[in-house]
Amino acid sequence: MEDLDGTYWELVRLGEEMPVTGAGGRRIDGSFTDDPSPMLYGFSGCNTYRSAYVTDGNQLSFGPGMSTMMACPEGMDVEHRFLGMLEEVASYRTTGGTLELCNEAGATLAVFEAAERST
Repeated sequence: MEDLDGTYWELVRLGEEMPVTGAGGRRIDGSFTDDPSPMLYGFSGCNTYRSAYVTDGNQLSFGPGMSTMMACPEGMDVEHRFLGMLEEVASYRTTGGTLELCNEAGATLAVFEAAERST
């Protein structure tokens, strides 16, 4: 998990869709933390989200997520696909500054790149 924790990740591919942006052209993102408990949090296309996670080696699964409940004129469709994808994640792999979330069969569901958090 050390290769995930503390890194700010921006989504660059969701399924076959590239690039992936939400409301206002903002990239979907996520950061993993384990303080005080394992949590992924970030921007999901319209709202902010967080979801507990569990790892075992390269196995990864997410618990039920929570998000704010705003409605946006854009970004809602990609947000629904992104949050639904998290439910299918079974493993991950990192290579350099890239994070791939994979399903049980090992197929890539989403690709993130490490980035600098903008203020």
